[in-house]
Amino acid sequence: MDLRLAEKVALVTGGARRIGRGIALALAKEGAKVAVNYRERSEAAADVVRTIREDGGDAAAFQGTLASTRGRADGRSAPRAVRPIDILVNNAGVVTRHSILDVPLAEWDRVVRTNLYGCFHCSRLVGRHMVERGGEGKIVSISSIHGRVAKAAWAVLRHKAPSTCSASSSPSNWRRTGST
Repeated sequence: MDLRLAEKVALVTGGARRIGRGIALALAKEGAKVAVNYRERSEAAADVVRTIREDGGDAAAFQGTLASTRGRADGRSAPRAVRPIDILVNNAGVVTRHSILDVPLAEWDRVVRTNLYGCFHCSRLVGRHMVERGGEGKIVSISSIHGRVAKAAWAVLRHKAPSTCSASSSPSNWRRTGST
């Protein structure tokens, strides 16, 4: 399948493991240069980059948290070699195993900052750069089955994040409406 991603640059938040790893590898296989964002697992991120490079692709890993506006993985902290960003994949997410009645507020705050605000901030910041370049680019937000199964307190939030960062809020729409 040719998705016409040759020479496109993709930023995958939470790209070091699981779904993010798979997305990063698939984008690279289609020809995209991939910026692999990770929060703490540098070895896993390095392995994704190594795998992409061994397959003839181009990738770089960089650390950044989405739970804070400092050190965020918004594209400005991405290595210069992988900018400007054409594709943003909001994949990073954290989970709490506590019920909504028992989750400590500090833990809930971390979930909200990562899953909701992280998606919002990355979409807005990368989206602004996309608008400046004429509205070219794609933003994809990944959700989880836990957004449909209310077993954990984070389910509510993980379900809401993709709604907040929906496809209707794409850079091409922002350009048309004049809002950035």
